[in-house]
Order: sequence, then C-alpha cells, then structure tokens
Amino acid sequence: MTLTVTQSTFRLFLAATVVLVCAATGRGDMAVSGKIAGARAEAPYSYGRVEVQNRYGREMSYRLELRDHYFDQRIEYFDQILGAGQARVYHVPLLRTRGGGGWQVRVVDADGRSAVTGMNDENLEFLHVSSLQERATAAELARFANMNGTAHSYGHSGGPAECVSQLSPKELPDNWLCYCPFHAVFVHDPAWEQLAPTERKALEQWVRAGGRLVIYGHSGPEREEARMLGTVRYMVANPIENEATDGQWSKEGAAWETHAKGASSFDSVPFTVAQYAGGVGGLSLATLFFVIAGPLNYWYFARRNRIRALLITLPLASVACCLLIIGFFLVTQGFAKRGGSLALIVLDEETDSAITFSRHVFFSGLYPLGGFRFTRDTAFCPLGTYGDRESFALDLTEEQQLRSGLFSPSVSFHYLTVRHWTTRAKLVWDLDDMTVLNGFDGEAERVVLRVGNKAYEANRVPAGGKAQLTELPTPVPGDQALVQLALNQDAPPDRFVLGQLSGIITSRHNQTASSAERGRATYVIVFSRPPVDLNAGLTMRGDNAFCVLFGESVLQGDTAR
Repeated sequence: MTLTVTQSTFRLFLAATVVLVCAATGRGDMAVSGKIAGARAEAPYSYGRVEVQNRYGREMSYRLELRDHYFDQRIEYFDQILGAGQARVYHVPLLRTRGGGGWQVRVVDADGRSAVTGMNDENLEFLHVSSLQERATAAELARFANMNGTAHSYGHSGGPAECVSQLSPKELPDNWLCYCPFHAVFVHDPAWEQLAPTERKALEQWVRAGGRLVIYGHSGPEREEARMLGTVRYMVANPIENEATDGQWSKEGAAWETHAKGASSFDSVPFTVAQYAGGVGGLSLATLFFVIAGPLNYWYFARRNRIRALLITLPLASVACCLLIIGFFLVTQGFAKRGGSLALIVLDEETDSAITFSRHVFFSGLYPLGGFRFTRDTAFCPLGTYGDRESFALDLTEEQQLRSGLFSPSVSFHYLTVRHWTTRAKLVWDLDDMTVLNGFDGEAERVVLRVGNKAYEANRVPAGGKAQLTELPTPVPGDQALVQLALNQDAPPDRFVLGQLSGIITSRHNQTASSAERGRATYVIVFSRPPVDLNAGLTMRGDNAFCVLFGESVLQGDTAR
C-alpha cells in the first residue's frame, strides 16, 4: 500500500513537472507598446518610442513593423531576436513626407503570431529629461503649453494640449534624428550627469545641427554657449516652472529644416537631368538593324540562291537586334545613375566636428537595385512634389535602407541629407608671412579668411600645400558676407549654394569680436574636389559634386593646439 501511494505521488509530481515545463517552454506571445514621444508639424522627423516584450519561455525571433496606412508608409526591422522574458526599446525616427498620421505598430514572431498597437501623432514639441521626482505636474505642463505652445498645440476642446514629453535619463534615444521634433530639450543637471555616452553624443549632435539644449538646476552662474549652429543654455530654475522665460521657446526649428521641406520647382537646381541618355546610340542601333535585316541580308542570300533562308535569318536578326537595343538602354538609362550633389560643410576645429548639408539630384531609368542606403544617423529628406507616390518602405535593421517608394524612374529625384562626421583636418594661417596652409584632402579653389573685420583671400591652394594671402580692401562684417565673397555668383552651382544652403549659417551667433580677441579666424573654402564623399545613399556617375566649407580656425600662425 505504501509503495502504491509513493508511486502515485511520484506520478502526480512528474505530471505537474511536465505541465510546468511545457508552460515555461510552450507557446506564449510577443507584446508591443508604442507612443509618439516627439512631434512637430514643421520637423522632418517625428520620434516614435516602441517597446517589444518576449513573453515566451524561450528565445524568439521576430519582425517589427511600423505602418501609416493612410499614406502606405512602412518602417521595418527584420531578423530581431529576444531572449526569454526580455524586452527591447526601439527609438525610431519617423520620416514625415506629407504631414503626420496615426501609426500602427505590429510585431510578428517566428511562429506567425502577431501583436498590434497604435501610436497617435501628437504635438510634443519640447522634451523634459529628469528623474520621476522632478517631473512637471499636469498644472505646470498646462501653464507652459498655454504660454509657449504653438497654434497647432491646442486640443479638441479649445484649451491648450500638453506639448512637453517627459523622459528619464535612461529612456533617451541614441540617435540625434529623434530629437529633431523638439524646439528645445530641458535637462535637469543631475540627469545630465547620468546620461550614457551614446545618448549624450546624440544630444550634442542635435545641438551642433541647430538644436537648443537647456541644462537647469546647477549652482553656477547662468550663461549661454554657442555650439556650431545651436546653443547650450545653463539655468538655475526649471524652465517649465520659470515664468520669466514664458514665451521664449516658441520659435522655429533648426535652419536646415527649411530646406528639408522641399520646393515647388527645381528648375534652378544644377545637375538636374531632364532627358534620357543614349538617344544617338539607340538610333544608331536601329539604323544598323534596318541595314542588316534588309538590304545586306537580302543581298547575301540572293547571291547564294538561298532566298528562302530569309524566313529564318530575318526573325533571328530581329530578335538579336531587339535584345541588343534593350541591353543598350538598360545600361545607358536603366542601371546608369546620373546626377550630382551640392554641399555646405560646417566645421568646428575645436571639437573636430563637422556637419555636411547636401542637396542631391538622382536620375535613373529603373529603381536602383538594393534601394537607397544611408547610415543610421543620416538625415534623409526627400524633396519635391510626389502626388500619389508618397508611399515608401524603409528598413532600419542595420542602417537606413529605402527599399521602395518616393523615387520615380526616369524623373530627377531630389533629396537632402545631413550627416555628422569627425576630422582633424584644418586650415593653418599665418598673417606674419601672409600664407595659408590647406590641411584638407581636396584642392581649395578659393579661400576667404576673416580675422575681425579684415578679410584675406587665396586661390588654388593644393591639398597639403601653401599659398599666398592677399588682403581685401573691403571689410567683411558677417558670415553671410564672407560666403558671398567666396562664391562666384554667376556660376550655377555657386549661385544655388548661396541661395539655398548658405542660409544655414545665418543661425550662428555673431562671434566676430570674440573670435578676433581669441586670435581666431572664420573662413570659407570652395573646393574643386570635395574632401568627403557627397554621394549619400547612392554613388552617381560623373564628377558633379560642388562643395563649400565654412569653419573657424583655432590656430594662429603655426602654433599647435
């Protein structure tokens, strides 16, 4: 009897164990949640924050898809893997092509099961980074929105909607594109110290591109520092609570965002392709076909008294010539990529940081094999009017890959890219010897240098070589005047860069006096050959690349840093 009870207990224990093991390793599900953490109608990107949880008892692979069904836009991550019980947060820069819409987030696991959630495109134009204890209250957010919210930040009831997104230091994105929707980012000083290096780098890149960062709660004096195209402001009081700053934050975004909106006409854009290539070659092949398939073919077989052979050779010659013409047009019009790039590089020698703002023109008879590929942190903004062709599929698994949409074959495709990079290249100037040394990889077609209000120029400075400086008789008071002086306003590339891209630097704080006091020089270089690769996304045939570099030298004479 004892043995029977023991066996029954063991069997019951074994069955319970099997049930628990099956429950732990059996079917579960993938959970997904998402929200729009930053959005502004004028910004080229919105910021989507998506979290995926693996509730299976085993490792699971899955695919994440964000879709705006109204415009048929898809952003996808393929071949994702999560361990049992793990979660992952995705910080997704959502490309805005024609206003915002409601996004649907869908995760599909390896078993074919899916989970779906939605994200509404709200107007969250400011970011507050702090601990939970320092979060602004609902009343404070409502007052701030009332004083600083823009016209489209009002709810359906007529009252102001919240326009501030609040995150902790550990919830921030590591891609500067996610900060584009914000007019300003407010960071509590202790939270700033807790930021990981990747998140801090992303914030600094956003500032250098024209963002406004406010660090509050520190004990030092209040001040504001210029960082390339943006600013960092140090405050004691929380700007959301500080009534003295009411109304100061409702301003336009970074200057480059104006160019990201596109234009109604691109007739003045250099390197625009308006027609197919290879027209003469195609006509020559067609003429050759008529000669071979007609008189030459008839003469050959008539001499051999085999005129009936034309019933075979004529169709074969027709097929061969048709294949030849198709191949010719695929090479010259289909697979060939033509166009060009015009770029403005802004360089900060003190931090070895540079930003390239580029306008690109691309033309091809077929959609490029493999699509357009960009680095993960490159701003990619399609320009122009697309009509009904605003759908696209963007793969963000390892980099940005535009796999379909936006581009129409046989039509010039215009797009803007913004890319951060690092370089130790510099311009070395010496007013005692009146020389300038070009430390960049490309030959400088023209260099204009300003120290205080005095300007100097040099032409044809080879890469790594020196040239003589000549003082200009007219003072140059500002950055815009310096760019105008360096460019040839009669040349199409120069004229276009002057009108379309040089306005980016007008957002710089006027540091002429302080630069002169520190013995620094502001300079503009026009390159005959760009020092960096401007073919962002695709390599285009030809040498149509025009580049202007704007920087500030931290050297005086040959004194090293």
